[in-house]
Amino acid sequence: MEPTGQHEEVAAFITSKVCIQIDGAGLPWFVLQRGLVCPSDVGMTAFLPDMMVVDRTELVNEPLWAEQSILTKGSSIKFIAEVVSSNWQNDYARKVEDYAALGIPEYWIADYAGLGGIRHIGNPKQPTLSICTLVDGEYEIQLFRGEEAIASTTFPERRAIGLQGKGERHDHLKVVGRKPTLLDRIDCPSLHELKNDLVDRFDAFAAIGKYHAVVLRIEQPSHNSQFISLCSGV
Repeated sequence: MEPTGQHEEVAAFITSKVCIQIDGAGLPWFVLQRGLVCPSDVGMTAFLPDMMVVDRTELVNEPLWAEQSILTKGSSIKFIAEVVSSNWQNDYARKVEDYAALGIPEYWIADYAGLGGIRHIGNPKQPTLSICTLVDGEYEIQLFRGEEAIASTTFPERRAIGLQGKGERHDHLKVVGRKPTLLDRIDCPSLHELKNDLVDRFDAFAAIGKYHAVVLRIEQPSHNSQFISLCSGV
């Protein structure tokens, strides 16, 4: 059965954000959509993930890649994302076990409609992003809902930042746009010294016309420094 339009929208949204992170970090990775994962272990099932991040440097070890978009080794895959549909049991159970066995470092389960069982997404059921991080051969799972900030080990310095809801105290300035994605992080002793640097960055982004929104968030991890997160709303 073909996926719904909304399913494909969510998959495309995640893909676009991941591509920005890969380009920004200058990593030798690329996004593969609808590529087949066919483990060399004959006891494992083949998978067709909604999207995955592939390490280009590992493809020399893939016996089928030159002829077909089929991956057989978990070491070639850095990240997988599945968008939940009516067969949600596969995403939350079998794939969690098999992706961990393959050694996939990070696996996202994007349950945009809150279809998963209560044991997986809680009660009341609601849209949930489950981030599975591989630790000692098994996944540790964190749940993110609403506009909570997302913590990713694949992109630790370039993670999404959620916007606070109405009526809550804001510690950042929302200019325009949707939930932002972190593009850069600047360490400096004072906000005053940031002025010229930020102006240059804004001008550069505007010049290429790629980023239509900017969000600044001030964090104070210590008494001696302040961090400014420069974000895009695309």
